[in-house]
Amino acid sequence: MPKEHNVEDYWDYYNVEKMDILICMFSNKLNEDDAHFFKLAINHAQDVIFIRSKSDDIYDDEVSLEELKAEIENTYVKKLFGSNHSLLFVSSRTGEGLAKLQEAIASKLSSGLQEKFFRNAKAYSESFLKAKQKASLKTVLWYSTLSAGAGLVPVGAGVFIDVPANIKMIKEIGSHFSLSEKRLALLEEQETEKMQEYNVFLNVLKTGAGAKELYLPLVKRFAPRFAAGNFGKFVPVIGAGAGFSLTFYMGKRAIDTCEMIAKDVMEKEISTFTF
Repeated sequence: MPKEHNVEDYWDYYNVEKMDILICMFSNKLNEDDAHFFKLAINHAQDVIFIRSKSDDIYDDEVSLEELKAEIENTYVKKLFGSNHSLLFVSSRTGEGLAKLQEAIASKLSSGLQEKFFRNAKAYSESFLKAKQKASLKTVLWYSTLSAGAGLVPVGAGVFIDVPANIKMIKEIGSHFSLSEKRLALLEEQETEKMQEYNVFLNVLKTGAGAKELYLPLVKRFAPRFAAGNFGKFVPVIGAGAGFSLTFYMGKRAIDTCEMIAKDVMEKEISTFTF
């Protein structure tokens, strides 16, 4: 808060009561003036969203992350502002909490403002989809290595992969694209034959292991490409085995499909608002 204003001056100077939402964001702790300001806002029936930024730096080798987060929320939100308020944990580095923050903001806006908010969020998100692809590739590399070591399930042509690890990989890729359960519920399966692969990945994202029987035929369709060991054109990793290579290939297809699904979800969010 600027030194030239006390809490009451700031309230009047910036016409705070006209604002749709107030966001209280802190990375360490709230000072006395901040706490006083947001108590005043709540007393004036203002909507406030509380955010703990840089959540990726929360750590204590003697206390679990869940316990630390609960303690932070209790100390800086519930005790100060009431038990009906909660704290979102957000990290711009890892992407934690960003989808929940978007949903929290939208839920407090009128339908007309929601439409405008989602259009702006869509433009912002599309510019970062390529960055999300790069982040997802690290996930694919990790699970490909895991699948190569486990190789539990035969998928044809003498190729073995770890199917549960594949499914976890796809779910994690979905989290990179902020494809939460609530957002995925907006989509239905596509009816055209061309979209069969889209439907498989959509079902894996929604139901996880429950979609195993849908995922296996898709994997088996591509397995022969990797049977003869001639997969350099599919996987640019020297010395990669068939299990690693097939999982890596499926991961890249999952990334491309998750990008399509993310765009479809954003379009669906926009289309649900009338004004």
